[in-house]
Amino acid sequence: MWIGRTASAALGIFILTASFMSPARAEDQRDYFIMTYGQAEPLIYEQDGQAKGIYVELMKELIVKELGREIRFRQRPWKRAQHEVEIGAADLLITLPTERRREYALISDQPVFPLYFAIYTYADHPRLIEINKINSVQDIAKLDLLAVTNLGNGWHKANVQDKGVRTYVAPSDRNIAGVLALKRADIMIDITVTMNHVISKQGLTDKLTLTDVRFGPTHMYLMLGKKSPFTHLMPEIEAALVRMRQDGRMERIVEQYSRLTPSG
Repeated sequence: MWIGRTASAALGIFILTASFMSPARAEDQRDYFIMTYGQAEPLIYEQDGQAKGIYVELMKELIVKELGREIRFRQRPWKRAQHEVEIGAADLLITLPTERRREYALISDQPVFPLYFAIYTYADHPRLIEINKINSVQDIAKLDLLAVTNLGNGWHKANVQDKGVRTYVAPSDRNIAGVLALKRADIMIDITVTMNHVISKQGLTDKLTLTDVRFGPTHMYLMLGKKSPFTHLMPEIEAALVRMRQDGRMERIVEQYSRLTPSG
């Protein structure tokens, strides 16, 4: 599904790739993973020449601390990244499982990261009590609220706009928070971890309200290419993900990047 440029990147751009080499002797030649990615703040992005973000921290915990391997990060187009996993030139990706991806990758039993959608509105909206009682898209339509989304957001069009919700279309996903802050719409629906980051970065925390309404979660999973020389590590990866979830490391990393920072 599509959730805007930033969020869609959250749904499918995170991979750990290996250099092109013979699978039979890959581990004899190296002992590290390479993670390739596209910009998707705060999930993964480049700052001062270094990869930063939730997925970077999670993979450092998993690959370095738990598996004792080295990891490097490199930006790549998403299509190329998936192809490299399929042909065995790459090792891992973090994304939504699909039947197509199951053909060439092993999928972890443990989810790596949950994505929750939430309704945001502008501060002191006169109908906030009604908004907080929303349970479905049909409720939004019945309240005749105006939603804002970005141009090209196919998920919003199919799941919200086409269900009868009036929608204002902004040029990009980075504009929608500003449109809502100016009260040109009543609500926006977006992934909390990415939108909270955008709101904080744009200094709009005091002008926008994160409501009580949540949809989801949609879980992201780690996938290990079937042609990877590291397939024998899948049981270790599974066990490590369990430990990271049980001891709270996953939750702490996500919270570090997704909290709303007060303006000013």
